Amino acid sequence: MGWPAQSPGVNSVANSWDNLKRTAQENSPKNAKEQTKSVKDAWNEFPRERLFNSINSMPTRCKALIKARGGIVWVTSHVLVF
Repeated sequence: MGWPAQSPGVNSVANSWDNLKRTAQENSPKNAKEQTKSVKDAWNEFPRERLFNSINSMPTRCKALIKARGGIVWVTSHVLVF
């Protein structure tokens, strides 16, 4: 399967990175040192099972994308809607 352009439905880490970014920004870091600490803290608190679940759902995501013939595949709590 070729990799379709602009496919958020098959991007297994985009949502995780977004959550990590929002968590790191909650402390409103004022400088690079605070930012680094905030990102490290957010990473250490990040539930690994969320990332693993996202990665493990890839076969289902790819099947849904194939079924949708490359069309839009929305993922909501690991339920694929097409």
